Amino acid sequence: MYWHSTDSRGATRVATTYCILLTVLSRLHTAHGHGRLEAVRVGSIEISTRGGPGYEDDPVPSHTADSFVCRHPTTTPSLTITAGGTFDLRWQFGAAHVGDCALYLSYDTGVPLADAKFFKIANFPECNKQNNQYVAVSAPSWLPSGSAILRWDWYALHVFPNIEFYGQCADVTIASTSSTLPSQITSYPITNPPIYPASGVGGAYRNAFDASVQWFMTGPACAGGIEGNCCDTSTYAYGQNGYLACANSGASGGGGGTGTPPPTSST
Repeated sequence: MYWHSTDSRGATRVATTYCILLTVLSRLHTAHGHGRLEAVRVGSIEISTRGGPGYEDDPVPSHTADSFVCRHPTTTPSLTITAGGTFDLRWQFGAAHVGDCALYLSYDTGVPLADAKFFKIANFPECNKQNNQYVAVSAPSWLPSGSAILRWDWYALHVFPNIEFYGQCADVTIASTSSTLPSQITSYPITNPPIYPASGVGGAYRNAFDASVQWFMTGPACAGGIEGNCCDTSTYAYGQNGYLACANSGASGGGGGTGTPPPTSST
């Protein structure tokens, strides 16, 4: 709102108001989605992600930053997940913008973040629809036993074709009787080379605001042999209820791909 005055103080007020208005508009244009994985839960035992609770909701600098792999160094695992069982995740978005989330696992607990290799175990399409809710994830029965990194990420599409990237990790222990070894599971680094494209230019991500664009999810496929966890996104479409619409789907698919074979040696 502007007002008129013939004195210099009035001119200063007009200039100041104009500057404030420009600042507000600029912030609206570049607004971040703001969100994080808040908790991992098994039964009644719940832990925070690395770094503990509190505000850690801003996007990371880029899809190639170490902080996109994990925001903090490895900690001592304080939660045990049983292979073949289930566990819960809860993420919190200050602004529930459109985008997709995914969950990865790694046994590379003692290497630099850029070198740690992961494999995907779940997709969360349109994860804004499960904002601040607990969602149940199945731990594949073939998971090896040992210390592991549980890694969640979110790519937000609300400033398309620019993409905002978020990531969070939790340290867990996998309890399992499986004879599978981590070296037998096809895995890959997150940022070197990057598993996600830098932007939506060229159709690498869907434009969530263009009704003519068919729904698809960007990113690698789940590891083969996983039943459920929305790893098959082939029948998902706009208007469905996110993860809850396909959490019990069969194995194969994930990201925009067709799935990977069951765990095999990757040399």
